[in-house]
Amino acid sequence: MRTTAEAMRSHFGERVPLRVALETGTHSAWLQRLLADLGHEVIVANARELRRIHQSDRKNDRNDAQLLARLARVDPQLMSPIRHRSARAQADLSLLRGRDALCARTPC
Repeated sequence: MRTTAEAMRSHFGERVPLRVALETGTHSAWLQRLLADLGHEVIVANARELRRIHQSDRKNDRNDAQLLARLARVDPQLMSPIRHRSARAQADLSLLRGRDALCARTPC
């Protein structure tokens, strides 16, 4: 499946509410917001806290997905779940960090 908003809406939009487990990463923030807006329960696992995924010698998407699914079914707290900032809060933080970076280079 493509990792686009359109593909996610097409796949998850008409389904009954599901529990979806994701690993922290580049796409996890917007995916969490999108899937939650579609009515699904979204658990974002803190990959750094999941030694079995983070330090695995047999790391691949299929194995990672199976482990996340099992943990989400049995006890989601074992995934050390995180909650991403809202889109607005993330945009505000980016603006502040950009300003700080500019001020570090030149007097403000």
